[in-house]
Amino acid sequence: MILTDSSYAKKITCIKYTFLAIALSIMTGCKNNAVSEMEFKAYINNPENGLIQKKEIEGTQVSLTFIPGEIFLQQELQNHSDWSSIAVDSIRTIYANRLCFALDLSKDNREIEASFINNRNAYNQVLQYLNREIGEQIKLIMPSDTLPVTGSVYPRMFNTTNHSRIILIFDTRKVKLDEDFKIEITDSQLGLGVVSFPFKMDNLKAIPSLKLLDEN
Repeated sequence: MILTDSSYAKKITCIKYTFLAIALSIMTGCKNNAVSEMEFKAYINNPENGLIQKKEIEGTQVSLTFIPGEIFLQQELQNHSDWSSIAVDSIRTIYANRLCFALDLSKDNREIEASFINNRNAYNQVLQYLNREIGEQIKLIMPSDTLPVTGSVYPRMFNTTNHSRIILIFDTRKVKLDEDFKIEITDSQLGLGVVSFPFKMDNLKAIPSLKLLDEN
């Protein structure tokens, strides 16, 4: 499958919502050493592996988790089991040029917006902030370059979870991502101030391969 400019743009839009679907479920090497999906997610969610970080700031729990592209590729394969190897490689390339993170925010074991529920104006402002503005205040910072968020998705969960989640997508096509970096949040609405989460490239490189459906 060869992606034209128009089909590529449509695919990117589709990918943003695939990011959302997988990132909502994720929190519950070499091919010969590939691990199962359950093992893969357990590895990502183990704090000792440096891919999930948590902080508490003024009573607000803030968590940032790196989500590897293989998770999204796996979902694509589940939805398109008839894809050829060429099509799979094309999609693999798209995901290889993106970094995705799940930002979770919680207060009093509830979604962050729930703490503003008694003030309708403040509540609506927070919803708008999470849906549109917070991505503009987040950057990926390397020693040699800085990347803005190129896409974010905020799903309303309507109190069905104990946290709010924003999916953050960074386009890395124009940089050589071989250095340690940090994700810096400069919050202006939730009382967090400036929050940084450092990530080591060695930890990203150490992630085991996921056994994909087309490899079974």
